[in-house]
Amino acid sequence: MAAIDVGSSCDITGSVATAGKTRIDKQNSANLTGTIDYCCLNSDTALTGIKIASFINEGGNVLSTHDYTGLADQGSSGLSEYNAPEDFTAFDIDAGEYLGIYYSSGGIRFNNSGVGQWNSSGDHIPSSSVTYSLTSNVQLSLYATGNTTGEEIIIKIINETLQIVEGIKKLSWIKKVVDEMLQISETTGRLTGITKIINETLQIVESLAKITGITKVVNEVLQLNELILQKTKIIKIINEVLQFSEKIFKKGFTKKIINETLQLSENYQFRDNKPVRIRTNLTIQILSSLKTFSFKNTTREILK
Repeated sequence: MAAIDVGSSCDITGSVATAGKTRIDKQNSANLTGTIDYCCLNSDTALTGIKIASFINEGGNVLSTHDYTGLADQGSSGLSEYNAPEDFTAFDIDAGEYLGIYYSSGGIRFNNSGVGQWNSSGDHIPSSSVTYSLTSNVQLSLYATGNTTGEEIIIKIINETLQIVEGIKKLSWIKKVVDEMLQISETTGRLTGITKIINETLQIVESLAKITGITKVVNEVLQLNELILQKTKIIKIINEVLQFSEKIFKKGFTKKIINETLQLSENYQFRDNKPVRIRTNLTIQILSSLKTFSFKNTTREILK
């Protein structure tokens, strides 16, 4: 259950708001929908005939009560705290609604450091579509908390999940960047930066995988990254083979072996024997092919 938070504070001191008016604190409207089960206030003179309520702002300083309850009279001035169901009947409030109070005698504290308060003479708890006066900067020493309903929690989870799914859609740019870098790596043989991007993407996906309801989407992203990782490994191995093959062809012993083989085949040619000549021709063909063979072209065909 998530906590509802509405109103200013219970430790406000300063001026005193007189009795006989309905006062609604414009500071800090309710953050969630649910039920108020705790409230507190701070008075200069003990309050009697106390009512508190949730108020709907209809616009243009016109407000109506949504739900309300009564509080026991204060035995003495100062801070008083009330808990439902022992001290009052819990009442409903919706997100965006405001906390208000009426008392027939005594005086609640307020200061001039807030957003403002709506006020109107008389008891307007309950009431419908009352026009109030708005006093700027005032905040009352009145505060309440509560708990959300199960329905509210579900709605919140759904909204958060939708936001996450929307974020997943934006991850398509990562695939585009990685694909472009893979194309560059195929040309240059350089993989700098790809590993970091892929690891960061996997970390994001692993976090998203913990969110209920988007397993399918996350699995698809994971499969994509698995393919990217496999392709990256293949390119790395091929690049290493290319570098190794280039080194081999630069070694002097390769030329020496080819020359010795050619000399050997020439020695065989001194014998006027047809089968030997065929073997000699095949050797020369193989060696000629070896000289012109390109690992690079072959590996690029593999990648395609």
